[in-house]
Amino acid sequence: FVLERGGETYEYQPWYTGTIPWDDARMADLLSQKAAGLAPRFAGGDSADSVTQYFTMPLKLADADGNAKSWTSLSWTSSDPAAVRVTGGSWGDSAYTGAVVRTSLDQKVTLTAEIGFSGYGMPEVTATKAFDVVVKSDPEQVAEATAALAVLGYSPAEIAVALKGLDLEGLSLEEIVRQALRKMIK
Repeated sequence: FVLERGGETYEYQPWYTGTIPWDDARMADLLSQKAAGLAPRFAGGDSADSVTQYFTMPLKLADADGNAKSWTSLSWTSSDPAAVRVTGGSWGDSAYTGAVVRTSLDQKVTLTAEIGFSGYGMPEVTATKAFDVVVKSDPEQVAEATAALAVLGYSPAEIAVALKGLDLEGLSLEEIVRQALRKMIK
């Protein structure tokens, strides 16, 4: 029998392996359509506009029932790895993780998924989908540090500059004040 597409013709012969090229434009369109339902999965109480905890991102595209499509591949990047670090994606992982670091200010981060095909002979096209998230500041730690620095005689403006961008995750009040003082002395 004969296969034809786009002006190319292959005649099947048992001893000959023919390859019909993929229609890359249609495959990229398919990826974009399938990625429509793709989104990070946030922890309870969080949303894209208010992220305070680690969250997950899928490793593969899924169908309407949530079944992963083995023919897909996904990779994720963060526009600000200091605010959201993407981890995971290896063989034993069930999802990527968005490791959140809260600071003294809200941080807008763009997560980008690159979607492709996985497997031998699959087309080498990709599609991308971006998601904006806001990592919320940690107001309790900021209030405690502000009060401690005010007792030491620093003005609200000096305190704001010292705390701006300071990584508060897992730090004691003493360590936050110590790092803020180092910034003020510089």
